[in-house]
Amino acid sequence: LTLEVASEFVVGLLFAAAKNPAIASAQTLLFLILHGTDEHKSKVQTEAEQLAISSHSSSQPKRDTSTMPMSAIRQSCYETLRLTSHSIGALRKVKEEVVLGSGTSHAYKLCPRQVVAVSHIVPSLD
Repeated sequence: LTLEVASEFVVGLLFAAAKNPAIASAQTLLFLILHGTDEHKSKVQTEAEQLAISSHSSSQPKRDTSTMPMSAIRQSCYETLRLTSHSIGALRKVKEEVVLGSGTSHAYKLCPRQVVAVSHIVPSLD
C-alpha cells in the first residue's frame, strides 16, 4: 500500500462526507506505519488487495464478514479505535458531590447537577 493510494482513500472518504471513517482510516494507517511490524503490514496489504479484487468482481457473492475470524485489517482498526477518540466523549450529569484527583495538587470538585464530558480515550489507555 503506497502513500499515494492511502491518501487517495482517505481524501475520498472525506469527500464522501464520511468524516469519522476517514479519520479512523488515516489514524490506522499512521499507527501501521509507525508501530506495525513488517509481518503485520504485509498481512494487512495482502488482505486489502484481496478485498479490493473481490469488491470489483461482480461474479463473486458478497460474504458476511461479521463472523469471520480476526483479520489483520480488523485487528488494526479495532486497536486504533481503542486508542483514539472520534467524539468529545460521553456527557454525564453529576448526581452527588465527588472530587476527582483527590490527594493531588489538581483536585476538581464536581457538584450535583453539573454536566461533565468524559473523554472516551482516557479509560482506553491503560
